[in-house]
Amino acid sequence: MLPSSKSSPPSEALCSTSGCWVSPDFDDSSWAVEDAAWGTRNTDEDYYYPRIKNDWSAENSDIYIRRTVTLTANDLKHKLCLMARNDDDIHFYVNGTLVAEWDYSNHVIYRRLLTDDQRALFHVGENLIAVRCHNGGGPGYVDFGLYCWE
Repeated sequence: MLPSSKSSPPSEALCSTSGCWVSPDFDDSSWAVEDAAWGTRNTDEDYYYPRIKNDWSAENSDIYIRRTVTLTANDLKHKLCLMARNDDDIHFYVNGTLVAEWDYSNHVIYRRLLTDDQRALFHVGENLIAVRCHNGGGPGYVDFGLYCWE
């Protein structure tokens, strides 16, 4: 549905500033477009943080990522699950609404099954998943996806 970089490196718009960036109507045309995932390269954590395509190593910094996913009526019949590996904190927005946040998952892949109310934020057609991840110190990493939960 919306794979993480494990399946194929998705390209996403990103920037390092905040604002109304979580809105589907936000103009991100000035943002860089890069392949996932982002993180600190060449550390002891490389084993745990695979597939880094772009450097994100500044301590006490935020990264803002916008990805679109096109869903069908059939997709929306399924339960939906967010998946992320992140270091440190992460916030997920669906079409402008905060749906999930958690502290760093570090060396594990974290999954969150969306509630029926959260799933209702998606519609047939193009949808926006916006993510803010904060690196409080040490290596940083972020990669995420959306999957059907069978």
